[in-house]
Amino acid sequence: MAWISIPGIKRIFFTVVCTYLILSLCCSGSFLLFILKPAIVGTLIWWVIGVKPPEQRLVFALSFSLLGDTLLMFAADQFSLFLGGLVAFLITHLIYIAIFLRNVRFSDFMTAVWIPSLILLIAFAGLMLSILLPVLGELALPVILYMIVIISMAFFAINRIKQVSRRSYIFVVIGALLFVASDSILALNKFHSEINHSGFYVMLTYSFAQFCLVTGLTEPQDGS
Repeated sequence: MAWISIPGIKRIFFTVVCTYLILSLCCSGSFLLFILKPAIVGTLIWWVIGVKPPEQRLVFALSFSLLGDTLLMFAADQFSLFLGGLVAFLITHLIYIAIFLRNVRFSDFMTAVWIPSLILLIAFAGLMLSILLPVLGELALPVILYMIVIISMAFFAINRIKQVSRRSYIFVVIGALLFVASDSILALNKFHSEINHSGFYVMLTYSFAQFCLVTGLTEPQDGS
């Protein structure tokens, strides 16, 4: 796989994403979507493996994302597959948290950034749960757990500030927040009320969330 450069893999990624998004709008039932959706994260795994040395934990995070994508594609009304996809993405976020924690200094937590970030993220989680809890039923506990984990992922991404390069920090924060946005759109559409073209918005935010996270985490990590 070394015969294609990282910039070449990025071009393939954007081609796959754009093709998927166009088809999701005009041909939502196309079988090509079932090929292109896993290919999005598959291309990112290819990219990370091509980085020297490869970030193994990032490969694991993306691999669980790929598993989650696959399970959710076939979930429809099957509770077990949906729950399996939820667990796969839960593990993805836990791995991202483990990666971020390498660059979080708990001795610096009494700084200007962690308090407002924590307040805003908790407020957002509270708003989402106030909307979703009345309609979640037996999924209430798994969704609450998932919400805690993804908000924690975003919190630790934000609190890498001044511990990594500016470029790495910005890309990772954007990626983490886009991931929160993607999962929020998905949850609102599935449990609360149908959102027009929700699949397009979910995959747009999700694809670029993963792209930004991979970009930021394969950048030099030295603070600057």
